[in-house]
Amino acid sequence: MIGRSLAARGQLDDARAAYLKVVRSALGGKTETAAMAQWMIGETYMHQKNYEQARREYLRGEILYAYPEWQARSLLEAGKCHELAGQWQQAVELYVKLAKKYPDTDSTEEADRRVRVARQRAVSVR
Repeated sequence: MIGRSLAARGQLDDARAAYLKVVRSALGGKTETAAMAQWMIGETYMHQKNYEQARREYLRGEILYAYPEWQARSLLEAGKCHELAGQWQQAVELYVKLAKKYPDTDSTEEADRRVRVARQRAVSVR
């Protein structure tokens, strides 16, 4: 809650510090709340247009937590980071991974839409 409040006020560095407290917590570090906090860390970097660091943070969330909705959201956002960097093939790979590993999540439909566009862009860049 503190992190979200700080982020809403544009205090993204402070928000990240609050999210990191959750992620690093002995009691809450492996909870769904921590998975969400990890995703929000990625969001803070995304808002700062630091797409490389955002992608790393999103992928960390997909790897470290066993919460399919958050894992799928993390892959979706990491794919968007690749798109923003013009890395279309890498975006395709993440969207395909999302659809295969997390087919029953809320992010699958958007990943399906985005993979079609990313594939077209990947071909046109070659």
